[in-house]
Amino acid sequence: MAKPTPGPWQWYWRAENPEEHGDVADCGVFHEKRPGHAYSIARCPRYETREQWEANARLIAAAPDLLEALEGIVAADFESVPRPAVYRAVKMLQDEARFAIAKAEGE
Repeated sequence: MAKPTPGPWQWYWRAENPEEHGDVADCGVFHEKRPGHAYSIARCPRYETREQWEANARLIAAAPDLLEALEGIVAADFESVPRPAVYRAVKMLQDEARFAIAKAEGE
């Protein structure tokens, strides 16, 4: 399977000048390969509210972090690890998952 564009991905909201262009806005996700060189990952179509539009962009932007957290959980081999180390490993995986969820929720 092909790997996605590496993170971090960032979401954006850009409103055009309403006097000049009417109610035109853009919302999406980008990856900045190097400073000043951003590449579009996704554009989010307009939904009922700006909040919903932004929530969709945040969720997409968090995708690399969510994937990494899930891959870590799936790859973990807890059966051959002493019990205290398992607890530390689970705590670390939970922290990674919490970080990804917070990013998706805009926190």
